Amino acid sequence: HTELNRVSVMLLSIQVFQSTLRKYKDTLLGSEELQEYYDPESGEHIIDTDPQIFYTILHFYQTKGHLYCPPSITEERFLEEIKFFRLTKYFLKLNDTPEETLENEENERPK
Repeated sequence: HTELNRVSVMLLSIQVFQSTLRKYKDTLLGSEELQEYYDPESGEHIIDTDPQIFYTILHFYQTKGHLYCPPSITEERFLEEIKFFRLTKYFLKLNDTPEETLENEENERPK
């Protein structure tokens, strides 16, 4: 029996297998840190982000590492989100962007 995580993004409820997320334990969704976003009332992890960006983030986990910036999202906005989700190093590997630019910046979001 594989457990499902329920993630709510802008009132959109998404179910994803824990085993899918845990393949990348160094990321927000794959780590125990995800529990900080758990809401016992709803039984979901609540994350305030753009659903289109979240689907791209989820796609990363489901495709074993394919991460891209959707054409309708600015690269600046996308980079903010992947820093929050701790996916920067995976995006950089695919796009040959200097790692120092993004890894030295912290992006915290209120929980």
